[in-house]
Amino acid sequence: MASLTQHFLPILSALRVVLSALVLIAPIVLVFLFRRASLRAEADRSRVWFGYRQNTRLLFLTTVGGWWALWDWNRPLLFSPRHLLVWPALSDPAIQQLIFWLLPIGSLAIAQTMFYSIDKSIAQLHWSRVAVLRQGFWSVVRFGIPLLLIADGFEAIFDGELQGVIWLIAALGVTLFGRVFLDRALGVNSRLLKSGELRNRALAMAEKMGVDLRRVFIVPQGKGHLLNAFAGVGSISLTDTLSHHLNQAEVDCAIAHELGHLKLRHVAKTLLTVILVFIIPAILFFGLTPRALTFRPAFDVLVTFAPFLVFYFFLRRFEYQADRESVVMYNAEVEIRSLAKLHQVAGAPFQTNRLSELFLTHPSLMRRATAIARSNGISGDRVNEILRDAEPRKKRTLRPVRV
Repeated sequence: MASLTQHFLPILSALRVVLSALVLIAPIVLVFLFRRASLRAEADRSRVWFGYRQNTRLLFLTTVGGWWALWDWNRPLLFSPRHLLVWPALSDPAIQQLIFWLLPIGSLAIAQTMFYSIDKSIAQLHWSRVAVLRQGFWSVVRFGIPLLLIADGFEAIFDGELQGVIWLIAALGVTLFGRVFLDRALGVNSRLLKSGELRNRALAMAEKMGVDLRRVFIVPQGKGHLLNAFAGVGSISLTDTLSHHLNQAEVDCAIAHELGHLKLRHVAKTLLTVILVFIIPAILFFGLTPRALTFRPAFDVLVTFAPFLVFYFFLRRFEYQADRESVVMYNAEVEIRSLAKLHQVAGAPFQTNRLSELFLTHPSLMRRATAIARSNGISGDRVNEILRDAEPRKKRTLRPVRV
């Protein structure tokens, strides 16, 4: 039995190396495949590309989670006495940490830069090479580095070290920091709306809904031609092109949706959800027993995916709830038409496969429209008719996905 194990040991070692290489190469290869499939589309390439682009978060999670699990699986092989004799520097924990971080960051940075470069090409956006590089860099800061901080945090937690919680808090901080600078890279800078009809309508709607709305912001479409609305702390933000593509009733539906988020305190609930989805597994897996450490790679994958699956599930529930609040204020058909126009103008697909949707903050348009229709006695045929008729006033370029 011992001789048989020795015979297969080199094969197992080679397999581990190959798997690690595949995990790092996969994001780059997938971007090539996504681009190829989009360019081969006979019609509406931007919509096909956007559909693939929705898998960005899943790509990040798979890369970091897979790399982390393989790293723990390969650790006895990588840092065996034989390898340390060949390369003594590997015995330095700082060198080990550098390798753990740099390889996935490099892979994701290349993939994200390619993503934005293809956004530019397919959507015919006027971005310089420097702008593309900046967006790729800050998207990795926004999501890739926090994932690696989470990995380091749980490594410490598995070993029974409380400092792991600090790494988890740092991951949240870096996420927020990266989001600010990614918005700047995309030219998205909000300004306070101090007067005007739009502000007055929003304040009147807020009063009617019983919402404490203190500020209304206007967000320029930026380099990515953003078209959306957002809820903040006691505030809402609307892109300056919203009224170019939606009529007044549809814009009011978008405003009511964001006010619904404020009314239901979704901003605070989102922060609480983030804390709970990481604190609970931290408590459960604090100080793994020696026997449990055998399954450490499996735990790596679990704590990479499970918190985000739960987090995104609740965010999608929040969207359904905000839709219901909007419908209370306005006609359900107008709400569906407003959502459909936003998707069409942005080049977003109406339907998303279930796997991709698990890692999205918003449900697909079809599921949202179906939920609104069921709650308001609208037939499926009528929903399909609304979606077919909800054409944008003018064609607009693809809005790149930001992660």
